[in-house]
Amino acid sequence: MGDRSDKFEKKISGDIAKQRYDAQKEYMTRKEKVYFADAVATENKIKEVLNDVGSFEIVYYIIFAKELQKLKRKHSEATLMQEVGVLERKWEIRGLNIDNLVKVKELYVPILLNVCKFDVGKYDKNLYA
Repeated sequence: MGDRSDKFEKKISGDIAKQRYDAQKEYMTRKEKVYFADAVATENKIKEVLNDVGSFEIVYYIIFAKELQKLKRKHSEATLMQEVGVLERKWEIRGLNIDNLVKVKELYVPILLNVCKFDVGKYDKNLYA
């Protein structure tokens, strides 16, 4: 039992915690700089596109944009379009203007026209003749 408590005492020791922090400080700082640069760019884009929206409401459009970015990293094509539709509907239900949501969406998610394309002629050329 003494080994476990000794290990814990060393773990919470200020010297050990400082060593861990110092070892990760440079990496954490670099990562935060990149994140904040992206966050500022996102906020500026949204404010530019939605310049007639009040400062209280603009926050929610920024959150919507960040959620779109997250979906873009996670999904592609048809799944992405479905998830974006769900996200768009969620924020519309919460009271955001659908036209403004579409403007923000167009900044981050290109419209994928070929996702649900079905070439009928390939299967029956006489169907629409």
